[in-house]
Amino acid sequence: MKPELRERLIGLGLVVLIGLLMGFGLTPAGVRLPDGRRLRVLAVTVGPQHTFRTGDRYQRPPFSWLPTGFRDRLGWQQYSVSTRVVDDASLVLWFTGFDAGTGSERPPTFARIEVMDAAGGLVARAGQAKVPALNRSLGLALFPALTNFPAGARVRFFCGMTAGDFVELDPPAISP
Repeated sequence: MKPELRERLIGLGLVVLIGLLMGFGLTPAGVRLPDGRRLRVLAVTVGPQHTFRTGDRYQRPPFSWLPTGFRDRLGWQQYSVSTRVVDDASLVLWFTGFDAGTGSERPPTFARIEVMDAAGGLVARAGQAKVPALNRSLGLALFPALTNFPAGARVRFFCGMTAGDFVELDPPAISP
């Protein structure tokens, strides 16, 4: 194969790869809230010391081949957040939100967040807070005296004051 043709094919391959990576990175994940934002649960931790870390995959190829400024602009950064709570038996659900209108990532504030059992009964209600992380903030929901989600449980995020104004998710796996 001629060196010129090989260089063109490599260049074309890189353009396609970068396009795919941009598409994956810019597509907001999560569930749509009534106001149009997207809620994304990032992790669940248990215990008195809650540590959440993300972005490790963006430090490995093929992401690491991209310039750091480009990765930062897309939010492909590695960061960790830690918080300590008084209650040894507590569960923290880490979340964020994406507003497509402004293109910003910030955690929404909910009227309340609850864990419901399989029959629809209330298991626990969370307190909420925003925590700074790198150049963004994350939301956390603290469920005191809860160390695991019951079988068949659902997490409800109430977006407003009306009874039906909520989104419901299956509880994510607890992070190690």
